[in-house]
Amino acid sequence: MRRSLLELIRARARATVSTRDNLTVFGNERKVRCPMPRSPGRPPQTSRAQLRDLARAMFAEQGFDGTSLASIARAAGVSRTTLFSYFPSKRDLMWEEYDERLQRLEAFLVSAPRAPVVSLLTEAIQVSVSFRVDEHDDLARRMRIVDDSAELRAYTALRSAEISRLLVAFATSRASGADPQLLGDVTHALMAVASRATRDWAATPAPEEDLDQYAAARLAPFAGHVAALLEE
Repeated sequence: MRRSLLELIRARARATVSTRDNLTVFGNERKVRCPMPRSPGRPPQTSRAQLRDLARAMFAEQGFDGTSLASIARAAGVSRTTLFSYFPSKRDLMWEEYDERLQRLEAFLVSAPRAPVVSLLTEAIQVSVSFRVDEHDDLARRMRIVDDSAELRAYTALRSAEISRLLVAFATSRASGADPQLLGDVTHALMAVASRATRDWAATPAPEEDLDQYAAARLAPFAGHVAALLEE
């Protein structure tokens, strides 16, 4: 399992293409050099974060399906080429950090110590749902946008299934003597609890703890019960 996960991470790294057209660097922040003429008073550069925030505001107002990349580029005063250099697809404007989170999860699984598999699965799920309190409002807004778009709901389900497959493969490698079907059921059940916890956290007006801590508290009693099924 260790070898296959490392190969997966390396394959993902090789597949990553760095696009440098129209980019410049100011301090620690990458910014876009905008080739289109600008009206007086418009800032000469538009940062990645500004493009992302503008797009999400437009999605919230007009709906994801009703907002085109061309309209986002026009509103930002940049070309579509410039927008594509940062965000290859419209969905990336919603979940740009997904690949980074998946890489952190893969790194955790590769280096995970010897421990009961349910405990490791619980920790791994916490890694995959790590949002800070100061990111709460943005996540809550994004989840509302997802709920209103069939395309985003399907995409989110596919990415969640990708995490589930990774966790099931990990659990199977660590608990080789257990029933594979039972391991799969346990993993999917833990993911379902975490998904419900994420929605509840997002719906909380002012949470006092980060999402991973909130999810850990929700997972703990359930994890204790399912661990007994595996006789851990």
